[in-house]
Order: sequence, then structure tokens, then C-alpha cells
Amino acid sequence: MEVQTFDGQQGQGVFSFYNLAGQRNAASGSYQVDIYRPAGQQNITIKPKAWIKQPGGYSMVGFTLNQAGSALNGNVDFGGCDSISLKRQDKSANTMEDGKGANQPATVNQGRPLTSTQDSPGIWQGLLSSHLGSIKRANPVTLTLIDTGGILHLDSLTQSCKWLISGQANQQGQFSATVYRGKPQNCKNGTVSLNNDGDKLVLANTPLFNQPLVLQRHLGPVERPAGEPVPDFKVLGVGLGNMVDKLQDLSEAPKQFKAGQHDNPQGNRRFVNAEMPLNALYSTVVWPFNTHPNAHQDVLSAYAVRLRGNHISAIQRIHRPMPNSAPNASAYAQALLAQYGTPSQETAKHKTRTFTWHYDRQAKLLPATQAARCTPENPNDRDQLRARISTEYAWFKLYHGKVTVTEQTANSTLIPVSDCGFTLTYSLTAQDNGTVDRLSAVAFDHTAIANSIWQDRARYAKTEVSQQAKRLEKGANAKLRL
Repeated sequence: MEVQTFDGQQGQGVFSFYNLAGQRNAASGSYQVDIYRPAGQQNITIKPKAWIKQPGGYSMVGFTLNQAGSALNGNVDFGGCDSISLKRQDKSANTMEDGKGANQPATVNQGRPLTSTQDSPGIWQGLLSSHLGSIKRANPVTLTLIDTGGILHLDSLTQSCKWLISGQANQQGQFSATVYRGKPQNCKNGTVSLNNDGDKLVLANTPLFNQPLVLQRHLGPVERPAGEPVPDFKVLGVGLGNMVDKLQDLSEAPKQFKAGQHDNPQGNRRFVNAEMPLNALYSTVVWPFNTHPNAHQDVLSAYAVRLRGNHISAIQRIHRPMPNSAPNASAYAQALLAQYGTPSQETAKHKTRTFTWHYDRQAKLLPATQAARCTPENPNDRDQLRARISTEYAWFKLYHGKVTVTEQTANSTLIPVSDCGFTLTYSLTAQDNGTVDRLSAVAFDHTAIANSIWQDRARYAKTEVSQQAKRLEKGANAKLRL
């Protein structure tokens, strides 16, 4: 909890929560709080005010505390919650001792100083506070670190800067930060120290921002312990961890439609978006209609990311039954619940019902109360890193009694969450008569997809770091013609 203002009886602050180093049992978030302490008393009341960053499924809570020296101990004012204990980190942090330290910024735990960018590879994100006139803004900052250096990007309405970060720190523990994109009046060369504090990276001792900046780990390499289990659910006989080249044998599909590389990693991309095709081997099998053999009533695709060999990391199914022989949608929904159990999440919109089963990294099904562990904090954020899988298939249309077969593409977006293991989602859309119009299923391994996305980003970052380093070197050694 950061105390921003306190006059001895009332004040304001920010309460933040997140995973401790090595833990994966919570999402990260923060909210504003009001602080009250009656005159002459040691009891302190913390009341929640407004969300700053709200993860899905979380609610704000207040606290009742007693001050004992530099510590605050008490209870969480919410049913089912336990005690809380806060300790001042150092003497320069804000205190509640009769207003001393009010309006001073709280200090940041600096963590372990880095001497090389390869010590904390990944994508780190945070917000930099600034003012545009009287309006306070929070500008996104992204730092991508690889073994050969890094890219620091500040993106705001008034300025956009990109710095090339050196791969090694100097003797003073500082990394050089050289501007390679941005207006000279807004973007300056400088140095920065990097300190790792578990899932946080602290940028300090830098003139770039005139304030310490805390970044959260957004994406990076994730180690999978040997023998980590995989859920035993199947989609048409196929499960995560099966071999992608055995798809037809596993599913007993009458026909293999396609197989190959879902994305070409050798292609040089000029632009990299937040959502890119998953880099994986894939195989697609189909069940054709008896009456229309060129069209597909059921399609199953499996994807194996390169880091896992031929082991399936994602599955997509598209089922479109013949209208005059489609099963009852309610009966189909009950069959899904009987096969997979009580879902972690369930939604209904118009004629579509969606069931989602989340599993932790030990392959245990998560109840609804823990579904937030697998929910992206900002799924609609344009900067949210994700992967896209696509399945092509053929479908028929009846027009004036004639059948026309058309090519179709089904796309699904996979957003991995660090605290989640596996996800299975079924969406069931009914027709007006209550029968199934369309059914889709998506299953994926969060760790495998996250590692694949990171490898793709790291490959792009390595190219950009190399190119910009060469350009800056040529510029520094260029001969002047006078």
C-alpha cells in the first residue's frame, strides 16, 4: 500500500496486489483507498474508493488496522478473508506518523541489479504518469529484453520514443539507452539501471523518465517441469499432448484434409502486431456429408508448436450439422456437461451458450470461484499479446434448390495467462427450432502457447536490435564530407 497523502487523521493511497516471486496464485491489480484515523487513536480504517486496474473476478476490500511502530496489523473487512500485516519498507517511505512524509513518493523495492539483459528475458510493461495541461495521463511503456540487448518503447499522445538498450551494463551498473526513433526534443539518450524483483522489473537512476518506473512481466520464457500432467479431456478422441501426425488415427476421421506449417517463421516481417498466427505444425481432418461429399459437417484441426515437437498444444473443432438432421441444442449442452463436468465459466448471449473449463498447471479443474486465474486482464487491449489459429473447411449453401460449396475459414484467438494451465471452450449456437446450428470448440496449453509467442517476439526483437545497433555504429563511424 502506497500512502500518497496523510495529515494525521485522513488521507489517500493506492493498494496493490500481485504474485510474489515464484508464486502463481493471484492476478495483479490496484485500487485507490481513503485512509481514516480518529484523533488520539491508533485504529486506522482503509476504505476502497475506485479501481485503477481491475483483474476479472476481483472485488475491492477494505481493512481495519492498528498501528504498532512502523507496522500496521489488522483484519480484511470481507467475509472469508483473514488478517493483513503491512510493514514499512524503509525510512524514506511514506508513514502515518502525524502526517510526516505526506505527499512524498513511496520508495520501490529495487530488487536484484542486472548486469546483462539475458538475465531477465521477456516483455515487461508498465505505465508512466505524465500531465497534458491539467489532465493526468498514464502512458504505456514496454521493455523487451533478449540476450543481445533490448528495446524500450514509450507510446503516448504527445511523444513516441524508442531506445536501444545495450546488452551489458557498464561498471556503474548502467545500461546505455540510445534513441533510434522519436523527435529529438522529446526523446533523449541516457542510461538506466535494471533491477529484477520477481515478476517486476524496476527502471531506476535514469534521466529518461525522471522517476523510478515499475514494469510487470507480461510475457517471457516459461519452464515446464518434467512430467507436468495434462488434462485427460478429449475433443473427438484427440487430447492435448497427443501427436499431431497421428490425428487421423486418434480421431478416426474418414479423411485427412490438410497438414503443414501454420506459419512460416523464416519470413521477414516488417510489422509485428499484437496478434499473429501461431507458429506451429498443423493437421486437419474432416467428416464429409454423405449427401454432399465435397462439404464438411465436422472439422478438427490440431496444432503443435515447435518447442514441443509434434505434441499437440492447441485444438480447434467446427461442427455444422445438416439442417434437417441436426441434434437438439439443449441435449447437446447436457451431453457436454456430462462429459467434461461443471464448467469454470458459462455465458449465454442471444442463441449462443458458451462453456469454459479451466485447469491449473497440475491439470486440476478450476471451480468458478477461481476462473479469474485464467482470464486475461485486458482481453480487448490492442497491445495484449495473443496467437491466432485458423481452420479452413468447405460448407454448402442451398440457393433456389441448388447446392453451392464455398470455402470457409474459422479463426480463434488464444490469449495465454501465466497463472493458468489449460483451457477448453465450447460454443453452441441454436437455430430458431432449438436444434444445433453451429458448434465450435477450442482447447490450448497456456504454457506452450506463451512460449511460442515469446519465441516469435524474441526473434523479431533480435533482428531489430541487431539492425539498429549496426545503423548506430555506421552513423558513429561515418566520414564527414565538408
